[in-house]
Amino acid sequence: MLVATKIMCEEKSPTISIIAPLLAQLLSDTTATIEDSSLVREMKTAIHQDLSRRYDSMEDKKFLRIASALDPRFKSLQFLLPEDAQDTNTKLMEMAAALKEEDADMDSFQGSPDDKEGSPDPQTPETSAASAHTPRKRKSALTDLLGQTFKMTPQRLTASSLAEREVKQYLDAPPIALTDDPLHWWKSHAQAYPLLAKLAQRHLCVPGTSVPAERVFSTAGDIISSQRSCLTSEHADQLLILKKNMLF
Repeated sequence: MLVATKIMCEEKSPTISIIAPLLAQLLSDTTATIEDSSLVREMKTAIHQDLSRRYDSMEDKKFLRIASALDPRFKSLQFLLPEDAQDTNTKLMEMAAALKEEDADMDSFQGSPDDKEGSPDPQTPETSAASAHTPRKRKSALTDLLGQTFKMTPQRLTASSLAEREVKQYLDAPPIALTDDPLHWWKSHAQAYPLLAKLAQRHLCVPGTSVPAERVFSTAGDIISSQRSCLTSEHADQLLILKKNMLF
C-alpha cells in the first residue's frame, strides 16, 4: 500500500492506465494465506474488501482496461484473466474501427480537394511538352490475352480490417520498460499507429490521481499570501507557471 501510494503521488504525470495493474496487484497481495497470523489476516481482509469495492462497475472496468491496453508498458494485460484480456483487445479493435469510420465520414462530408476546387487546371505549355515526351507503355501480347482476368485493382480494406491489423502490429511490438514514459512513446510512434494514437490521447490524458491538482492549489496558496496581497492575477499566474515548470 505504501509503495502504491508513492507511485501515484511521486510520478510527474501518473496516467489512469496504471490504476488497473496496481489494483490487481494490491488485491493479489492482500489475499489472506494460511501462514498469516490472525492480526495480519484481519488487516488483509479489511484492505481486500475495501479495494474490491473500488471501480466495481463494468463501465469503470472497461475504461481502465482500455487505458492500460493503450499503455505500451501494460499492453500485454498480464494482470487480467485470458478471457478478460481478449475481450479488452476486441473492444480496442472496435473502438479503432469506429474511429476510422468517423474519419471516413468526415472526409466524405468535407469532400475531396477536387470537388472543392472544381475541375483541374488546364495544362500549361511546360506540362504539355513534358507529357508529350513521356514514353507510353507498350501493350504486350500477355496483356492483351490476360489483361482483363488479372487486371490491377486497388485493394480496399474495411475499417475493421485496418483496425485489426493496426492493433495486431501494436500488440506484437515489444513493450517498453516500466520506467519509460508512455506519452513520449506515443509521440514518436503516432504515425505508425494513427488510430491507436488518437485513442491514447483520449485515455492517457486522464490523470490517475488528483494529487498534482491539489499541489497546484497548495503552491498557489504559498504564492498568494497576506504579505503579497497586492499581486495581480496575471503576475500570480506567471509565478505559478514558473514554479511548476522550473528545472532544477
